[in-house]
Amino acid sequence: MKDEQLFEELSNLADRMGIEIVTGRGDFNGGYCRVREDKRIVLNKHNLLVTQLRVLARNLMQFDLSNMYLLPAIREFLEQVSQENETELNSEITEEPSRVEEDG
Repeated sequence: MKDEQLFEELSNLADRMGIEIVTGRGDFNGGYCRVREDKRIVLNKHNLLVTQLRVLARNLMQFDLSNMYLLPAIREFLEQVSQENETELNSEITEEPSRVEEDG
């Protein structure tokens, strides 16, 4: 599935969940937020579509999707992003802390 199609399907999923997709410009990656009772995922227009897809996927995965119908390609993409997140977290945990030299 092409990136544009993935974006459209993830946007439709968000809409079914009552989550509005908002795009804006600025110095941010984006993410989920609530404004009063409104649920939103904010995406940065300046980011590449691939980055926007990952931000959108990571934030949709915060919700219970088990009862939602998802196209197999969408479910596969969400699983892929989830695995990437786990890999990133594991690499951050196993990195050696930087050593600070002492004056002496």
